[in-house]
Amino acid sequence: MKRLLRYADVASLSCKWLLATILLFQMSASGQDLVQIPVQVTTPSRRSDFQMWMPDKNALRQLEDERGDSAIRLVRSERCTDCRGSRTFVFEVRNRMLAIPTEFIISNEAAQVDEVRVGPKGLAIIVGRQDNFYSLISLVEMKTGKVVREFFAFRPVISDDAGLIAFVKPFPTRSQTASFVYVVYDVAAMESGLIGNDFDRLTNMLNAGQILFPKGATQRDIHVANSVDAHYRGSRSFYWLGGERVLAFGDTWREQKSLVVADLRQGVKVPKMFVTPLLTERILFASECPTSYLYNAFEIVGVDAIAGESHAVLVSVEASSCRLQGSQFKVRLDEMR
Repeated sequence: MKRLLRYADVASLSCKWLLATILLFQMSASGQDLVQIPVQVTTPSRRSDFQMWMPDKNALRQLEDERGDSAIRLVRSERCTDCRGSRTFVFEVRNRMLAIPTEFIISNEAAQVDEVRVGPKGLAIIVGRQDNFYSLISLVEMKTGKVVREFFAFRPVISDDAGLIAFVKPFPTRSQTASFVYVVYDVAAMESGLIGNDFDRLTNMLNAGQILFPKGATQRDIHVANSVDAHYRGSRSFYWLGGERVLAFGDTWREQKSLVVADLRQGVKVPKMFVTPLLTERILFASECPTSYLYNAFEIVGVDAIAGESHAVLVSVEASSCRLQGSQFKVRLDEMR
């Protein structure tokens, strides 16, 4: 018999793990049990809340990052009539080996900056926004201020070590047959992107990174003949698990919501993929839902690694119009064949 989930108080919190005793969903042999078990969660996953689109008000938001001997921060923004994004952004770079800070300027399609990170190989990662939908990623040599790569991305999230960037491949916002293609970009293995004329530049900016999912998808597979065959977002964000190069996100396809986990610790070109269907009858009280489209009645809002378990994660969900059987579930991963 199903029982309501109950929460216990958080016992302790440190920078490395959170110990919580909660009621979780355990996939038993019969697949029906709800049991209370203690779960030790590793470092909470890195995620990114999409910033509000307010370029005028957010132009001077304090953004900075520090890693190793280097630090970077956004110091000012100015209007620019000749720039594609109508603004220039000035960044300050500090290095412990140098007494005097340096500056570089970015003026591209971005009208707003959402995030700055110190990346590998002396690169700065600047996450700008062209409009309310698409982000523009700029990789800049901090020593020289030279922009060495730019590309468009939808809902990007940078890994804890700033070496990987997960995002959805950009697609026409008005397209009725667009299908989500999930991509990861390896910052250290940066491919060439600033070549040729404007058409070549735009092509490279729209086709960056290594496709993770769906399996066998190509850079052209954002268009499908029938909306039934389209993949749609199934989670609020991407989630980098436990400080590792392990990525989790939700996907919706053919009236089924699934959890997708990609283990990228051996490299982005040889990912180990897990795709696990989430059963709505174990997440929602289906009989109380006002909609028959149960796969759209809930959303994944968090995924965390569980200490000591390599083939299970803790999934957090929310629902707006249906009652949940619980807000967190332990999900065992199914390796994709």
